[in-house]
Amino acid sequence: MGDPYLVTVATALALAVVTRVARGGWQAVAEHRPAAVAYLRRGARATVVTALAELHLRRAVVAARQGTVRRDGSLPRGADPAERIVFGALHGSMSPRSLVQRPPVRRMLAGLRGDLVSSGALLPAWRWVVLRLLLLAAIALAALRLGQGGPVPPLACAIAVAVVLWLVPRRTFAGRRTLRALRARHPPGGRDVGMLVALYGKPALLASMPRFAEQGGLLGGGASDDSPGGGSGGQNFAAGGHETP
Repeated sequence: MGDPYLVTVATALALAVVTRVARGGWQAVAEHRPAAVAYLRRGARATVVTALAELHLRRAVVAARQGTVRRDGSLPRGADPAERIVFGALHGSMSPRSLVQRPPVRRMLAGLRGDLVSSGALLPAWRWVVLRLLLLAAIALAALRLGQGGPVPPLACAIAVAVVLWLVPRRTFAGRRTLRALRARHPPGGRDVGMLVALYGKPALLASMPRFAEQGGLLGGGASDDSPGGGSGGQNFAAGGHETP
């Protein structure tokens, strides 16, 4: 009869994999706006940064004192819902991180997150929590058995697998396919700067609006607490772009 600890750890990992890859929905990539794409790529802060970048391109927002932004005009016509809410929440000089915490912005972000879950691009919260609990259980049981002198190779392998699964972003396979498809449609150097910032983040900001990005605090900070994870996709951008005076 096998080691009961190993059996339990293997079962927890198997359930975690099932939870991770269970079938979700799928929504056409054409329906995703830059704000949703930014949230899918990197979470709440990336969404606010993308909205600020688009507002700056429309000459509605400029850098204020170091690390903050401020309004510089009225809300531009044709602004999408995320831009309208971020612009409305911007009072005086504020950092992007502070804007993320504004109640109207938090509600907007929750709505985006719900839409991405409904479309199958993000794991639902309950599946994300169950996945984390299963992985924690697998790691704890494997470590306990190792401390009792259990077989090192399979237990160490189980811990390594659990850690890898822990580091996988909240995005589903459908969400990753969405980002790949959108990056194919919008390669670096394209004309849709808002979508480029949503898809690639810092490299697109530095290529299109370096002064605003640096002075306005758009480059600082890591992933937000509710970040789906991921990065810019490792793309290279040529310098130059669309900086507003």
